[in-house]
Amino acid sequence: KPFETFETGAWRVTPVRGNHDSFFNGERSLLYLFENGQSSLLYATDTGRFVPQTLDYLKNKPLSTLIIEGSFGATILPKDAGHLDIESLCETIDLLEQQGTVTPQTGIYITHIAHWSKYGFDEFQDILQRRYGKRIWLAYDGLRIPPKGPLAGA
Repeated sequence: KPFETFETGAWRVTPVRGNHDSFFNGERSLLYLFENGQSSLLYATDTGRFVPQTLDYLKNKPLSTLIIEGSFGATILPKDAGHLDIESLCETIDLLEQQGTVTPQTGIYITHIAHWSKYGFDEFQDILQRRYGKRIWLAYDGLRIPPKGPLAGA
């Protein structure tokens, strides 16, 4: 259930509300916040713009790592879409920065990238790194997140 934390090993896991239509009646998209007292990771795929309850829950909770979708790239979506394009992705990261969730130390990894994004890998990554610096990367098969990320201290 959203916002009900449970523990598994050294980790506290809190599902938070995503913003994605379901194929089944009553099904909801969930994003996952992992915390172990030393580091934290938010796994946010299959979501559009974050819902207010999720933004409120994450406020002033600095992340070590953010893994977030960038499905549609340059294919601009309606504001209520259940995925992120370049505009809504940057808007979401900016909101998370403004509220203290994403910091200059947060590693940001973009995943769930669809073939219809209209960007090649290098072009998409260059656009994002010009805006956010070398702390943001497009994910790829075999990517390993540096130890300062979510596994530090586990």
